[in-house]
Amino acid sequence: PACDFTWTQPAIVEYIGCDPSACPDRYQEASPVDNVSAATAPSYIANSTDELVPLNQVQQYVDELEKAGVPNQFDVIDGDLHAAQLGPQVWPASVDFHSAEPSPPLSRLHGVRRTRQVEA
Repeated sequence: PACDFTWTQPAIVEYIGCDPSACPDRYQEASPVDNVSAATAPSYIANSTDELVPLNQVQQYVDELEKAGVPNQFDVIDGDLHAAQLGPQVWPASVDFHSAEPSPPLSRLHGVRRTRQVEA
């Protein structure tokens, strides 16, 4: 439900192949939140404070990673940048996070959550 405004966008409906009301199972299969497991790769996540994807949705994903014991780092960036626009601000932290994480399955034994506010 938190993604209803996104799921009905024409590009999403075209990509999934049907309207959410016609094939809810396909949308659930496409949802990162609904598909987190202990096999999910360690994840670096960055999101702006005022962007297309609301922080509460990203926090739901981070919470699921935590429940599954998946190492993760969630950085919040002031502003409204989205996706590749965040690159210059988050690339170094992403490289550092992934360089420090041991390869699975060892990383599954040590769930780590690091959340920090990043100044623009």
